[in-house]
Amino acid sequence: MKKALIFSASFLMLLILIAMIPIPKATLENMEKVKGLVGDIYTSGANHIIVKLVDDDSYYYISKNGDRGIDYTTLKQKLLYHDVEIGYVKNWSIFGNISNMKPVCLVEKENKIVFTSLQD
Repeated sequence: MKKALIFSASFLMLLILIAMIPIPKATLENMEKVKGLVGDIYTSGANHIIVKLVDDDSYYYISKNGDRGIDYTTLKQKLLYHDVEIGYVKNWSIFGNISNMKPVCLVEKENKIVFTSLQD
């Protein structure tokens, strides 16, 4: 019984550690893109802007950590109800793609960059 409990606890700890693997730096090589019509933009706490595309279950979030000169009001005015292309970081997880939260590293509207956090 004690061995089973230790094994279960160890396995759970391993899963938690793997799930906490940080999101890799945003580069062209580890980015996927999606196109769509922006149906909603809102803030989540002080550090995230959430972009929701029409007919898409994912939530695309822009981290305001480090500021990057991002302004929620301006972004909302530029993007809401417009077609955009969003680049997000591919993020592997042992749990598969169960999370519908995608970290945004690029937003383009009419082939012009509106936001980028891509690393060289």
